[in-house]
Amino acid sequence: MTEEDFDAAAFEWHLSLYHRLKPEDVEVTDVPGYWRMVIPCAGRPECGQPIHLAMFNEDPMKHTVYYLDHDRDGSGRFLSPYRTWRALWERREAK
Repeated sequence: MTEEDFDAAAFEWHLSLYHRLKPEDVEVTDVPGYWRMVIPCAGRPECGQPIHLAMFNEDPMKHTVYYLDHDRDGSGRFLSPYRTWRALWERREAK
């Protein structure tokens, strides 16, 4: 799979709009569709993520980010929702 097989701009847009992150702020995980923040958040007082409202989750943590591609090919069939994840995961494994 090549970098052209997924829409890098859509992934970047999703990260910036929904999570206020850049692609370099997350790393691909082994679970399809999930990324992990590279740097832990500041913890409950500054972060604002709902998980910090649960007991014993006040400390800084590396949150996960979920992203899927929702596209169809020329014949109308759905393409794999994990295209972006798979391309970036294969790039990581090749290093």
